[in-house]
Amino acid sequence: MSSTALVDPPPEATRVAGRYRRTERLVGAGVAVLVGGVAVAALLVLPFAFALAVFAGLLLTLRLPVFRTEGRTVLRTDADPDAVRRALAGPTPPVLALQWGIADAVEQPATAPGTGCRTCSVSGRRRWSPRRARTATW
Repeated sequence: MSSTALVDPPPEATRVAGRYRRTERLVGAGVAVLVGGVAVAALLVLPFAFALAVFAGLLLTLRLPVFRTEGRTVLRTDADPDAVRRALAGPTPPVLALQWGIADAVEQPATAPGTGCRTCSVSGRRRWSPRRARTATW
């Protein structure tokens, strides 16, 4: 018997997350083509050492973090607190739809609370589990 159970995420949210992922990949490919074009143009116009410096500068600029991935989220709803607790404690919390919506599999351990996602992409396989707060204020 498996120690985890697969969870079927809601199809509406999965469609939205899939559309987001396709757009994200399209923009990423466009940026890669743009950087490649600038690098080739630099090689054709500038001396080799300067062209390498331009290319290195482009790569460093692209690797710099633009957004902070930590912070605090405040959610407002008209739903009663018990319904909100159930939705957030379930295997597919609504606030994490972009995470589990693009996952290959959403798993819920049989013995421990919480959920995990498996995703395969060009950069390899990834497992993801949300960190849950120990206490919540309602």
